[in-house]
Amino acid sequence: MTALPNQTPLPHLEAFDAHGVRMTLTVPAEPDEAAAATEVIKRLALETAPRWERVPGTVGGTALRARLLDEAGLALDGLGFMHWALSADGDVLASGSPRPQRAPEDGSDPFFGEAWRASIADENGLPLADVSLAGTPGWHAALAVRRRGDGDRARTVAVLADAARAADRLANQLVAARPGEIERLEASLCDDGAAALVLAAGQEPLVTEGWPLAGAAWLASEARTAR
Repeated sequence: MTALPNQTPLPHLEAFDAHGVRMTLTVPAEPDEAAAATEVIKRLALETAPRWERVPGTVGGTALRARLLDEAGLALDGLGFMHWALSADGDVLASGSPRPQRAPEDGSDPFFGEAWRASIADENGLPLADVSLAGTPGWHAALAVRRRGDGDRARTVAVLADAARAADRLANQLVAARPGEIERLEASLCDDGAAALVLAAGQEPLVTEGWPLAGAAWLASEARTAR
């Protein structure tokens, strides 16, 4: 599965429906390896996920989407895949790089390479920001985006975290928050090691501590035209 830079397979995409959730797996691996990984995730969703119905709050909403991502990520880790990106109905969990390379032989990191990229759009489909995910093998990076179009609450919320369930929970809290509550929720973001981008009607975009600087810089110059 490990290749030298000039031998790294192009990312291979597999898409499938799993327990009512549309999932995709993108992995820089040979097609047969990618297909085998996809089958493992399908079995996880089709055979294991129904058992979660006995656990309150894990089936029938975005919590199922998030749990599928986290469990699938752990399954891929267990198979020895270090570089992959998973999507479940738009939420993303990623590890490593789409084009992994060997690091310099100094023992600091077994691989390096460009990070996976994710684009974030508002409720009208207009671009808000572009962020990197993971880049380090074995370190999970999750992105959850939530939108609403009514009232004076947040219109678009994006949360970066190290697990899909944390990103899901925090994004749902932020998009449901009333004016004045978002600042209070920043403490929860910090406690979870997460960061958020929040766009509300008639307000300047909010980028919390820890949001990637490249995304913040892009947002500061472009968000007014994106609203």
